[in-house]
Amino acid sequence: MKINLIKLKSKKVLLILPVLVFIPTVVFAANVYEGLMGAVGISAGFQIFHGITGAPTLGDLIMNIIKFILGITGLVAILAIIIGGLRYIMSSGNEGMMTGAKNTILYAIIGLVIVILAYTIVSVIDNVILH
Repeated sequence: MKINLIKLKSKKVLLILPVLVFIPTVVFAANVYEGLMGAVGISAGFQIFHGITGAPTLGDLIMNIIKFILGITGLVAILAIIIGGLRYIMSSGNEGMMTGAKNTILYAIIGLVIVILAYTIVSVIDNVILH
């Protein structure tokens, strides 16, 4: 009975894992690219900087660097969720390993929520105060 329960939980994790991997990656992909391009000052055919003269301002540069760092941090949190899921799958019913894997997933999700909130705050500051 315990082995069947473990197999069932493993299948659930394997079904949820692609959703946790691909959806946030797609969401962060454009922002990471925009932040990287803005950090190095490349416009790539679209307007990144919104300064009055069209030239990059120090505030634009700082905001783009912050957004880039938050994007990378979000990707690290997603990687931690994947690692926690793999640890959970490989725990084979060992309670200590399962608890550690669950804690890894929990803390990674908390970190991801913090990164998303921080990105939202930075975007609001960027749009309202600086522009």
